[in-house]
Amino acid sequence: MLFALTYLNLGKGTEIARIFEDNSLSIGRTPLVRFNRITAGCGAKLVLTEGPKGMKGAVAKAEEILASEPGAYYIPQQFKNPANPEIHFKTTGPEIWDDTGGISSGAAAALACRLARAPKNKGKLIVTVLSDAGERYLSTALFENLG
Repeated sequence: MLFALTYLNLGKGTEIARIFEDNSLSIGRTPLVRFNRITAGCGAKLVLTEGPKGMKGAVAKAEEILASEPGAYYIPQQFKNPANPEIHFKTTGPEIWDDTGGISSGAAAALACRLARAPKNKGKLIVTVLSDAGERYLSTALFENLG
């Protein structure tokens, strides 16, 4: 979606600001780094937020920018769009499943984290198997305290 917005805005001569957590541009996110270089070359502005604040921090920054210049920016609001989960269920999910042959370490890690946060699991050790080498996760909080 960001590529499409970047090129659309480039054609109209308008500005696009992309907002990411500062830790999302690490070596473990090489495609995202490439994406940022390409879209920056098209005139898109990159705004980084504090990584520990996560996606909520990036959304808050986007809303702050929006409020600072009413009418100058538009936020697609993917997290507030009720059609977003459904379209990912119908398209993105099956695409990832088909491309990976069923291997989904991210889903396993996300579910393990969700289970660990559940009150009924307090004090329990939640274990999961990541079905790949894990190198894409080395720059995330999962490996923060191992070094």
